[in-house]
Amino acid sequence: MNDKLIKDEMKFLSDLRDLTPKCLFEASIFLNILPPGFDVAKGMKILERALDGELEFLFGNPEDYLEIYGEVD
Repeated sequence: MNDKLIKDEMKFLSDLRDLTPKCLFEASIFLNILPPGFDVAKGMKILERALDGELEFLFGNPEDYLEIYGEVD
């Protein structure tokens, strides 16, 4: 298993985890694309938990993770 590839994937997921709530928050303020009554805070929590789960999956099962998602350049 390529340790650099795993570290790159972990960094990608960490960056995605940081970026996603910011984008959702900005979309809720600056864009008129969210449905009425959409709970932004709940959406952020769900996305955070989902990405935490992906990080745990990658850390615990790197071969399976790469088999599912492929090797990202």
